[in-house]
Amino acid sequence: MWMMLRERWNSTNRLYNSTQNGKTAGGPWDCCNTDPVHTPLPLTRLRTFSRRIRMRHRRKRCVGFANLKLAIISDRLPTYRKELPLVRLMIRAASKSCIHEAMLLTRLGRFQEALKAYAPFAEHGVSSPELLIAIGLATLHMSILPKDVTADQRLVLMAAGDAAYKFMKGDQDAARAAFNDFFQRYPTVRNAHMSYGTLLTSFGPDAAMPQFKAELEVAPDSSDALIMLAWSLLMQSRSEEALPYAKHAVQNQPEQAASQLVLGRALADTGDVAGGIEHLEHGLRLEPDNLEIHIALARAYSKSGRDDDALRERALCLQMTRNHAAQLANP
Repeated sequence: MWMMLRERWNSTNRLYNSTQNGKTAGGPWDCCNTDPVHTPLPLTRLRTFSRRIRMRHRRKRCVGFANLKLAIISDRLPTYRKELPLVRLMIRAASKSCIHEAMLLTRLGRFQEALKAYAPFAEHGVSSPELLIAIGLATLHMSILPKDVTADQRLVLMAAGDAAYKFMKGDQDAARAAFNDFFQRYPTVRNAHMSYGTLLTSFGPDAAMPQFKAELEVAPDSSDALIMLAWSLLMQSRSEEALPYAKHAVQNQPEQAASQLVLGRALADTGDVAGGIEHLEHGLRLEPDNLEIHIALARAYSKSGRDDDALRERALCLQMTRNHAAQLANP
C-alpha cells in the first residue's frame, strides 16, 4: 500500500516536471504553496469526495489507488478512527493529483476542462487563496501555472477565481454578484464574460448569450465568443442571426473545427446547403471524431439528396454515441 502511494506521488511529480521544459521542480505543490485539503472532512463528505475522485482517477489509470481509498472509508467503517490518518493522506494525494491535472489543462489552453477538474473542490467547500488563483487562471484563459503569477495579477485572478468558485459551488446568487462586481472593477479584462457565459450554458442559450455579447464588446475579435454566440443562436433556430457571427469566426480562425461547424450549420439552415457541406467537411478533416459535425453533415446530406452519405453519417453518429456510452460505463 505504501509502495502504491509512493508510486502515485512519484508519477504525479514526473508529470509535473515534464511540463517544466526540462526544469527541475520539487513537486506539484511548489507552484501552489497552500494545500487546499487543509481541514478534515466529515465522514459523509469524505465518502462523496472519495467517490468523485475515484471516478476521475479511473480515467487516469489509478483505479486501484482510488478503490483502496474507498474501501477503507466504506467497507471498514468500524476502524474508521484508526484509519483516519491514512485516509487523510490518501485524500490529499488524490486531491493534489486532481488540482495538478487542472493546472496542466490550464497550461495546455484547455480551460473548460480545467474548470471541470476544479469543480469537485468547490462542490465540497475546499478552498484556499492559491486554489482561487489557479481557478482564476482557467477563468481568464491564461495559460500559465500559479507559480508564474506576478504580484499585480493576484488580486484580479483571485476575484475571477472566487466568482467561478461560487458558481461551481452552486450558489448562483453569490456567483452573479461576484461576477458583476468583477465586471465593474475590471471592465476591460478579456475572457471573464466568456467564461461566465460558458458556465451559464447549463441554464440554456438565453442565459448565456448576453455574456457572449458582452465579451465581444470587450474583445470584438474573440473567436470563442463568436463561436459560442453563433452556436447559441443555432440552438434556438435563429440561423439568420447566427450567420454573421459564424462568418466572422471563420475569418478569425479558419482552421478551427468549431468555427467551420457553426458556419456550415448556419449556411445549410439558411439555404446554402452546398456551402454548408463544404465547411462541415472541412471541419471534419480538422476533427474527424467531432460528433456535432457528423450530425450536421447527416442533416445537410439529407437536404441535398445525398441519401447514402446521410445514412453513413447517421450510422457513424450512432456508433460514436454507443462508444461514448461504453466509455462512461467503463471508465
